[in-house]
Amino acid sequence: MNRFFVTLLLSFPLLAYGEVILEKNGITITTDDVERYIETRLPENDRLRIVARPGFFKETVENIYGIRLLAEQGRKNSRLDVKLIDWASQMEIDRIYMKAQMQDLTVQKFEKVDWESRALELYTAEKERFRKEESVEAAHVLIKEVGRSSEEAKALAESIRSKALNGAEFAKLATEYSEDKSVERNQGSLGEFERGRMVKEFEDAVFSLNEPGSISSVTKSQFGYHVIKLIAKNPAQKLPFEEVKGQIIDELKAADEKMVLGNLITGTRTDAATGIKKGSMDKLIAKYAEIIEGSKDN
Repeated sequence: MNRFFVTLLLSFPLLAYGEVILEKNGITITTDDVERYIETRLPENDRLRIVARPGFFKETVENIYGIRLLAEQGRKNSRLDVKLIDWASQMEIDRIYMKAQMQDLTVQKFEKVDWESRALELYTAEKERFRKEESVEAAHVLIKEVGRSSEEAKALAESIRSKALNGAEFAKLATEYSEDKSVERNQGSLGEFERGRMVKEFEDAVFSLNEPGSISSVTKSQFGYHVIKLIAKNPAQKLPFEEVKGQIIDELKAADEKMVLGNLITGTRTDAATGIKKGSMDKLIAKYAEIIEGSKDN
C-alpha cells in the first residue's frame, strides 16, 4: 500500500473507535487509528520489527496528528483545487477497493487447491531442478607476490605444504603464514562451497582432491600461491521433497496469482475497450496532440 493513498485515507474524518490517545485542536486519535495505521502502512513481513522499535507508537500518533491537522487546514484553504483533490481521493479509494477485491478473488480461486500435490507433481517432473550440486569444504594458506619475487612466494608456499604434509595443524599454519585478509577471522577456513564460487585455478585444484585431509599441490592464481586442505567432499544429491516443498508451493502460488491477476486486468481492459465512445476519444487525443505540438514551439 503506497504512502500517497494511506495519507489520503488518514486525512478523511473517521468515526472514533477504541480508546482516545490524543485529542487536540479538534483532532481525535484513538488506539484503533494506530492499529489501522500499522495494518495499512507497514509491510507485513517487517511489521513486528518496526513496531518493536523504541518510540514507534509516539511517532505514529504524531504522524497521524500531523496528517489530519494539515488535511483539515487544507479543506479550509480556498487556494487549493478542491475538485482535483476530491477526484484524486476517490481514485485512491477505488484503488484500495480494487486491490482488496483482486486479493479476495485470488484467495477464493486458491481455496480448494491441493498445493502439496501440485508441488509433488512439479518436484517429480523437474528432478534436476531440486538437487544440491557437488560441494567441498576447504581451508587454505595464501602467499602473495607482494614484497617478494614469484619464485620466493612459491618456495614459501612449498615449505608450508611440506609442514602440512608432515602433520602440522593447518589452522595454525594459516594463522602464522596466510596473507588472506580474512585469516584472523576464519583461520584459513573457507567453509562449504560449490563450483563457480572460486577462481578457476583454485576450483580445479580443490575439486580434484578426494580424501578429507588431502593437501593440494601449490596452486597459482591471480591472488598468489595457495596451499589447500580438503576438509570434506559432498557428492551431488537430490534434495528431499520435504526440504523444498515450501519453496515449490510459494513458486506455484506466485505464478498462479500472476496469471489470475493478469487475466483480471486483461478482462477489464477488453471490457472497457468495447464501451469507449470513439468521438469523445478522438477529441481528447486531438486536444493533447495540439498541446504537445504547441510545446515544441516553446
